[in-house]
Parts: sequence; structure tokens; C-alpha cells
Amino acid sequence: MIVLLLGTNNLGHKGDTPADCERGMKALLAKIRAKQPAAKILLVGILPRRANVAKVVAETNALYAKLADGNVVFTQAGDALGEPGASGIVSKKEFFMKDGLHPNAAGYAKLAEWLAPRIAVLTGDGKPSSTPGTSAAK
Repeated sequence: MIVLLLGTNNLGHKGDTPADCERGMKALLAKIRAKQPAAKILLVGILPRRANVAKVVAETNALYAKLADGNVVFTQAGDALGEPGASGIVSKKEFFMKDGLHPNAAGYAKLAEWLAPRIAVLTGDGKPSSTPGTSAAK
């Protein structure tokens, strides 16, 4: 089982586009499949950010979601940290984010709570379900 949460620095500091992030993620997934073909991969969407980068985060996550297949499961864990219906924008109250980029202790706890059942399903420790926030396109 491999958990991937990548791309926020590409969008922020590096200035990559969502398409650049998607190409990089495809290349990484291909490398992982070559070395660990049976591995289940939980691809975690980029976490919510402040409004100035929220649009590219949402666009990148939409592209990441399309990479889901039999061995790759996408989850939008940011739903656990952002403001409902805010398209990946960190909550104005920032209950879960210490600086608009990194989760605080409560945010990491919420993220772990969100990921635990998804990891359990992929590792065989949980029941398959239609867990909200996941997709595995055929």
C-alpha cells in the first residue's frame, strides 16, 4: 500500500500548471507500477489552500481523480479540512490549517480520521464500500 499526497509545492513555489502536475503524477505512478505492480495506491488530492491558489488546486485534483483505476484510488481528503462547498478553499476560520498550507495538529488528526477507513479497505482490513470522497474509475 502506497499513499501519495503530492503537488502543492509544484503549484505554489514552482509555478507548475495542473497539467504539469498530472504529467508528473502519471510518470510517478508508472514508476511505482514498474517496481511494485501489485501495490494499491491511495492518491490523496491536494489539500485546501488560500483562495489565491484554490482554483489550480481544484483543477489539479480533478485531473488526479481521472487517474484512478483498479490499483489507484483517489480521495479528496481536503473535504475533511476545507469549508463545505468552497471548492478547496481553506476555512476562513482555519480550524485545521496553521498557515493556509500545512495542517495543524487538529488538521492532521482530522486527515488521519478521513484516511483510516480508506486505507483499511485497500489493505483488506475494512469492508469495501462506497466511501464518500473516493473514486476508482474503470
